Amino acid sequence: MHAPTPLSSIQLPKQAFHEAAATLFPVASLFAFLFAFGANRDDLALLSTAVFGLQVLVLLSLKRMRQSSVWQSLTVPGALFLAAVVTSAWALTPFGPDGPHPLWSYITAAPAIALGRSGVMIGLVKLAGLACCFITGVMVCSSERRSRLFVRGLLVAGGLYGLWSLVAHAISPNTVLGVPNDMHGGRLTGSLFSANAAGTLFGLLLVVAIAQFLAEVQRGSARPLSLAWRSMLPSTAAALFAVCLALSTSRGAFGATVCGLLVLMIWTRFARNWRADKARNIFISVGYLALAGVLLVVGNVAVDRYATALQDWETQRTVIYTTHWSAFLASPWFGYGLGSFDSVNKLLMTSENYAQLWNVRAAHNLYLQWFEEAGLAGALPMFAATGWVLFVIGRGAVRRRSNRSKVILRGLFAASVVVLVHSWSDFAVQVPAIAALWALLLGCGTAIALSSRDADPAGHAVHPHRVGQFWSGVASPIAACAGIGAVSLVAGSVLFAELAFPSFPAVVPLGSAYAGRAVALLSKRTITPPDLVAAERFAGQELAQNPASVAGWLRLADAKVLRTGAVGEGVSALIERSFLVGPLDPDVFEWRTRFALEHWNSVSPAVRDDVLAGIRASWLVWPQKMWLGHLAPTIANPAGRLALTLAVGALNAGDAAARRVAQSDQIP
Repeated sequence: MHAPTPLSSIQLPKQAFHEAAATLFPVASLFAFLFAFGANRDDLALLSTAVFGLQVLVLLSLKRMRQSSVWQSLTVPGALFLAAVVTSAWALTPFGPDGPHPLWSYITAAPAIALGRSGVMIGLVKLAGLACCFITGVMVCSSERRSRLFVRGLLVAGGLYGLWSLVAHAISPNTVLGVPNDMHGGRLTGSLFSANAAGTLFGLLLVVAIAQFLAEVQRGSARPLSLAWRSMLPSTAAALFAVCLALSTSRGAFGATVCGLLVLMIWTRFARNWRADKARNIFISVGYLALAGVLLVVGNVAVDRYATALQDWETQRTVIYTTHWSAFLASPWFGYGLGSFDSVNKLLMTSENYAQLWNVRAAHNLYLQWFEEAGLAGALPMFAATGWVLFVIGRGAVRRRSNRSKVILRGLFAASVVVLVHSWSDFAVQVPAIAALWALLLGCGTAIALSSRDADPAGHAVHPHRVGQFWSGVASPIAACAGIGAVSLVAGSVLFAELAFPSFPAVVPLGSAYAGRAVALLSKRTITPPDLVAAERFAGQELAQNPASVAGWLRLADAKVLRTGAVGEGVSALIERSFLVGPLDPDVFEWRTRFALEHWNSVSPAVRDDVLAGIRASWLVWPQKMWLGHLAPTIANPAGRLALTLAVGALNAGDAAARRVAQSDQIP
C-alpha cells in the first residue's frame, strides 16, 4: 500500500489556455470601455452591458467556471438586488403614495411616477450589466489559480493604462484622446474627462496593488532577491497609480485613498505576527516608506487644492445637496426614476442657484442621487446588497485559512472604502466603467471569501449557508445567472442599436432614440414636407416617453414652424411648456434664446418674460455671458435685437455699479 499524499503537496490542476483567456478577457474588456471615455454615454454603456452579458454566458459554458461552492451563498445579495430592481421598475407605473408626476398631465400618454420611462429602462439594463460583472468576478475568482491570474492581469492592465495616462497628460494636458477638455485645468483625467473620477480609479487600483504587494511578500521564501522579484509588479504598479492619483489633484479621491490605505495598513498591522519573520517585516516597512515618499513628492499639487476646499463646499456642494435633498423629500418613496437626475436638476434651476447648478450632471453624492432617483424603496435594498457583500468580504478576511486570501480580501475591502468614501462628495461610480470595475472586484472578493478551496480534509466548505442550500433546491442559481446574462446581452444589444442607428426599428420605445431620429431629419440640408411630418411625429413620441425633455418640446416647436412657416399660438405654447420643464436649461439656452429673439413679434408675452429671465440668470456664467455680449449683431429681427441690447445694457450697467461699490469699499 502507498502512503497517503500530504495535503500540502497536492498541486492545483494546470490551467488551460482557454481558461486563462476567459480569466483575462473581463479585464481587457473593462479597460477597453475605460478607454472609451469610461462608457459614459448611454449607447456605450448599453454596449458594455451587452458585452458583459455575453461574457457571463461564455464563462458559464466552461465547466471549471461553473464548478464553484459559492453559488448557494448568493441568495441574500441576489434577493436584495432583485428587490431593488423591482422597486426601481415600479416607477414606470402611476401607482405610488403621491400618484404620477404632474408633468405627465402635459401629454396624453399613460402617466408614471418617474419623470421619464426611457431613463428607467436604460437604468435597469445598466444594473443588469453590473450584476453580470459581479457574477463574472464570482466565477473567475472561485479558483486559486484564476484569482491570482486575475489580480495580476488587473495590475498589468491598470499599469499600462496609468502609463498611457501619464504620457497623454504630459503631451496634451487639456485634451482627452484628442477631444478638448478645458474644465479641469490641466489635471490628469486619463480617458474619463473628469479628474475626480480618474482619482477614484487610481486610488482604488493603488489599494489593490498594495494588497497584492503584501500578499507576495508573505508568500514563499523570505530571501530578499526572491521577495524583490515577486513584488516587482505590484510595487511598480502602485508607484504608477500613486503618481496618477496625485496628478489628478482630486482632494476627495486623495482623502478617500488615504482612508482605504489606513484601513488596509491598520488591519494588516493587527493581523500579522510581526515577530515571526523580520526579513518580510523590514521589506513591508520599506515598501510603505517608498509609497509615502512618492505621495509626499508628487502630492503637493493635490494638497494645495485643499486650501479652497471649504470655499468650494460652501459655494457649490451645499447648494447641490440642499436643493436635491429637498427634491428627495418631495418624493421619498419611489423617487423620480433611474436616470432622472438631469431632468430634476433642470426643473429645480432658479436665478438664485443657476450659477451652481448649470453645469452639474450628477449629485456629487452617490447616496443622495440613489435616494432621489430610486427613492427609499429602491435605494435601501441596493445599499443592503452592497453591505452584505462587504460584510462577507470582511468576514472572509478574518476566517480564511490562506494568508494570501486574507490579505487580498483586506485589500478588496479597503478598495471599496475608497469608493464609498469618495462617493460622499463626487460621482465616480456614475461612470459605468468604474462601476463595472467595482462590481467585478466585489464579485471577486465574494468568491475568495466563500469559496471552499480552504476546505477541511473531508471537503466540507468552511461557511455552509442553509438558506443558500434551500434556494438551490427551489431554483438553480446558475440558471438565474444565465438568465441575467441573456437579458443583458439581448436588451443591451437592442437598446444600443436603437440609440446608435436611427434606422434601427424601435423595438423598445426610447425617448432618446426618437430624439435621435427627429434630430437627423431636422439637420438635413434639404428638408422635405414628409421629413417635417416625420420629425414632428418623432418629437411627439419622444415626449410621450419623456415629458421632462426640454429639447423635445423645442424640437416639436421647430418642426411645426418649419412645416407651417409661422409662429402661432401653438408654437408659443410649446415654447412655454419647455420653460415649465426647464426654465433655465443651459443645453438649449442658446437655441431657445436666438429662436425667441428672431420671432420676438410673434411669441407670446410669457415667452418674452421667460427669455429675459434666462438672459439675466445666464449673465452670471462666464461662457454664456460672453456669448450674449456678441449675440445682438447676429439677430436679424430688429425688435429682438433691440430687446437684447436693452437687456445686456442693463446688465452691464449693473456690473459697472457693482465694481464702483467694490472699489469704494477698498479705499481706506
